[in-house]
Amino acid sequence: MNRVEYYCISHIGCTRTGNQDNFICEKTYNTDAKDTPITHCAGAFSIAETKILGIFDGMGGGEYGEVASLLSSQAAAEMTFGPDIRQSVEDMFNTANRRICEFRDEHATGSVGATAAVLVFAPDMIVSGNIGDSRIFRMTGSDFLQVSKNHVLQVGNMPKSTLSQHLGIPEDERILRPYFLQSDWVVGDKYIICSDGLTDMVPYDEIAAAVRSGSPKDIAESLLAKALENGGVDNITIIVAGITG
Repeated sequence: MNRVEYYCISHIGCTRTGNQDNFICEKTYNTDAKDTPITHCAGAFSIAETKILGIFDGMGGGEYGEVASLLSSQAAAEMTFGPDIRQSVEDMFNTANRRICEFRDEHATGSVGATAAVLVFAPDMIVSGNIGDSRIFRMTGSDFLQVSKNHVLQVGNMPKSTLSQHLGIPEDERILRPYFLQSDWVVGDKYIICSDGLTDMVPYDEIAAAVRSGSPKDIAESLLAKALENGGVDNITIIVAGITG
């Protein structure tokens, strides 16, 4: 029976004082990112189960980014899957969005939010969904493809683009429009979910080369090492999932 083996690592990076990234691996997430500079998570499940893997990258000053990503991970851990997987994920995104907005209003924090990139492995399909610029890649055969969409707007000559979509947008300002893609189970395929702490530090072709061989743990740790060697200016969170027969 087909199964998924996965490995997740979340690292504070070289310059940040706290980790504003979080993740969801089945029901597991980081309950205290602030005081855990590096977190590991590993597991496996079969095609007969419906499971979620994902990353949430917090945005905002102070501890607020950590709170936004934590609220998102909690919403993902609590979710139940109906017959429409895409709708279930969209409902989870909306729940996380509402909780972040409620936190912002209660604490008068100003701007706070999180990106989201998740994969749901169901018995008859694999569904990817994302909001923001955390990315999902798929290695199928020799092809390495991005299966997420970058929700960004380039503003003038600014070196860093602005997000056009993220969790933490009030309903009266903008409608959340997650990007979804559905794929089949293919033995040998590998998926990478990562925050921009990886993609800002490691070129696309080097990520692809690292994914071509090795276990999920070996791949994730190799990618993390490359990001840290190149400066590690942001938090880095990576999930590698491989489909086996």
